[in-house]
Amino acid sequence: MDAKRILIVDDEINMCSIIQDILSDEGYDVMIAENGSEALQVVRKITPDLIITDINMPCMGGLELLREVKSLHTDIQFIVMTAFGELETYLNAMSNGAFDYITKPLNIEMLKIMVAKVLGQGGYMADGPIQRN
Repeated sequence: MDAKRILIVDDEINMCSIIQDILSDEGYDVMIAENGSEALQVVRKITPDLIITDINMPCMGGLELLREVKSLHTDIQFIVMTAFGELETYLNAMSNGAFDYITKPLNIEMLKIMVAKVLGQGGYMADGPIQRN
């Protein structure tokens, strides 16, 4: 079975590299893009199973990327990252089709669980967002 494809989108290239290393070690095929425009070019060539994107980026932000990609491929899942855990941002992302969100600084174990859940891997069922207490 082929590895699930994940696209990481963040203008902080170090963040992309860290996430890429972690998720590659988990067995995923991970690509990176530095902004939404670059991510759209990738999506037009290779359809990822999951996009993990930052919300605030130059050129094209994460929410605009989410809307654009969902208009092309409704089956691509999204996890949005934000340094600001604002309710409005969360609601906007979820109403536009995001599976879940995670705040920065990232909790790596939470990210691994979230990715496994959204991709239906590792015994987790893709039945909705992670429940937070």
